[in-house]
Amino acid sequence: MADSLVVFARMLARAYRYEDAEQEIISQALLETTNANFWDVMFQLMKDNEIHKRILEQMVEDIRVSLEDFREYSARNIKIPVFDFSGNLLAGVLNELLKYEHWTKNYYGHMLDLADPMLSKEIDRESVEMVQKTLKELTEWEQMHIRKINDLLGKI
Repeated sequence: MADSLVVFARMLARAYRYEDAEQEIISQALLETTNANFWDVMFQLMKDNEIHKRILEQMVEDIRVSLEDFREYSARNIKIPVFDFSGNLLAGVLNELLKYEHWTKNYYGHMLDLADPMLSKEIDRESVEMVQKTLKELTEWEQMHIRKINDLLGKI
């Protein structure tokens, strides 16, 4: 297996782990509130984060990197911070989530730029194009999350 495939997968591992971090933020917040609007949006984001993780796993499989190694690398090397939301809980949570959503949107966009130069010499064109298409879709999905969070921020 070529080093560029492993490097690309390890870079995806960071996004994979940050999808987990978002879920931790949301889980903590949902324990503290019964706000129905907040619950509706956060539950949707949690579901989407699980879908994003599966999409990332599929990309790793598509570029022929061990999924077990990918998951292990992600858990071992990328730490999830502990979150402490005091004051206005909902606004604090939403503002923290916005940081992650902007980060993942930008990160997926940069990974999209790297896909062709890093993967094209190691895997077939169709697989590279699938990775690029997927990263573009993830970038758009994150943009949608940013809009949802901003809309919710305007309502609380």
